[in-house]
Amino acid sequence: MALCRQLLFAALSLFVAVGHASAQGWEALGACRLLDSRERVPVWKPELNDKGYLSSVPPTRDGQIVFIEISGDNETVGCSSASKDKLYSFSIPNDVNNIGAGGLAVNLRGNVQFANGYCIFSGFYMNQRVFGMHQGWIETYFGAVDKFELVKSGRFCVSE
Repeated sequence: MALCRQLLFAALSLFVAVGHASAQGWEALGACRLLDSRERVPVWKPELNDKGYLSSVPPTRDGQIVFIEISGDNETVGCSSASKDKLYSFSIPNDVNNIGAGGLAVNLRGNVQFANGYCIFSGFYMNQRVFGMHQGWIETYFGAVDKFELVKSGRFCVSE
């Protein structure tokens, strides 16, 4: 009985710790103040539909740190058995009825987890420009950045 209680307590502690850690996304940097001299990190939380189309355009300044939060069904995203370094590509078409009309391709690498049938991208990313255009599509790339390094630097704050 004591072992059962210990296991239950350990599982509950882990559940609370994981829940607390996920709630500590962008909040770990702290909000920007009016005259803050730190670099502002925008938060981008678009919705993802079942075709893999994003609902809004991300901030795309080269070298900019952005906090991104996207979730989508594994059937659409396909992260359940993917490697940690997989590149995921999402679209923002100029015309959803005519994909040949081009648009913006948003590429993400890192900060992805699989849970309960969903792929969750949540964390800090650095934007890097991708040069060129392919059949009317412009691309942008976001690579994961270590949250602890950002917090430790003291150079960043979040502007929602």
